[in-house]
Formats: sequence, C-alpha cells, structure tokens
Amino acid sequence: MPSPSLVDAYAASILSRIEPGIRASFTDEQVRAIAEALASRHGKGAHALDVRGLIKVYFATYYYVFQFGRDRRMGRRRTEVERSRKAQFAGNVLFFVMAMSPVILLLLVGLYFLKAALGIDLFPTHLPNLLGLGR
Repeated sequence: MPSPSLVDAYAASILSRIEPGIRASFTDEQVRAIAEALASRHGKGAHALDVRGLIKVYFATYYYVFQFGRDRRMGRRRTEVERSRKAQFAGNVLFFVMAMSPVILLLLVGLYFLKAALGIDLFPTHLPNLLGLGR
C-alpha cells in the first residue's frame, strides 16, 4: 500500500480492509482518488473544529470526538421532519377512524333500540303504498 502521507487515517483504515493482493495492485494515483472520494463522503474539512483522539487506560482504550461547525444538513433534515409529520398525521387519522368505528356502530345500535323502545316509526306504514310497493 502507498505511503500513509497519501491518505488520511480514515481512508487508510478503509484501504486496510481490502484484500492484500488487490490492495497491492493500486497505483498511488488510484489510492489518492479513493482517499479523496472517502474524504468527501466522510466530511473531511466540513467542520471548523474537528478534534479526535484516544485515551488509553490500563484495561481499555477510549476515543473522543469533538466537532464544531455550521450545520449544512438543515434542508435535508427539514424535509425528513416534514415527511415524518405527514406520515404521523396520516397514521393518527387512520387510528382515530379505526378506534371510533366500533363506538359509532354501538351508538347507532343504541339509537335504534331507543327508537324502538319509544315506538318511533321513521317509515310510516303508508309510505310503501305511496311508493307503489304495497304490503
């Protein structure tokens, strides 16, 4: 693999995962192109302050990352939040309709029994005669 000065630590880590026979066939130009592609995807230089390091303790090694910079993801994030809100609203409406369906059905059945108990006839017996259906 070409010298570490050609690639940053992230790209070197990715390149080290490539099979040694294939990795040895890369030219310096190819490694540089891969490193640039990885750096642009990884966001190298996207932060005004980017501090990373390791803290070695007797039984373990811990890493820390401190990044500070302008948030350039707002357009994407705003779109995702709007889509999420619309989906949540649609889900809430669907849940409300599904939850209220049995209540409405019970209410209609209750009203029917109340009508029958009070003797209210919504369709008088002479209505079928008026429509020509006869009895």
